[in-house]
Amino acid sequence: MVCSGTTTVCNAPVVAGTTETCNGIDDDCDGLLDEGFCRIGGACFTTGQLNPSNNCQVCTVPSSTVPGPTSWSNVPSGTVCRASMGVCDVQETCNGSGAACPADGFPVVGDGVARRPRSRPATRRRAAPDRRRCARRT
Repeated sequence: MVCSGTTTVCNAPVVAGTTETCNGIDDDCDGLLDEGFCRIGGACFTTGQLNPSNNCQVCTVPSSTVPGPTSWSNVPSGTVCRASMGVCDVQETCNGSGAACPADGFPVVGDGVARRPRSRPATRRRAAPDRRRCARRT
């Protein structure tokens, strides 16, 4: 490759096995930029990599022979986005729309049986994984 003014121009034929990197340049001289990568908001991501600000979205590269996508894909409904941290915590799952992971929740209990999840304030500490402590909550 050679520089021509402010652009990079390929001066070689397409070579099988040349590696494309995510840098905004046609490294393998095939006429495509950053194929095999997602280039979103000026940053590069690989297929399967989660959106760092919303783990209900993922980079999905359809193939390494087309330019990479420039937007996130939604993970399937039911994908765990925050695992349970013990018996007094419930796991949260994505709804499939690309919305952010729901607020952290914990089971509402009276007699030791979980009835429904309820949001927990972000500043509240997680309870120790002890069913007796969990069962005393109201």
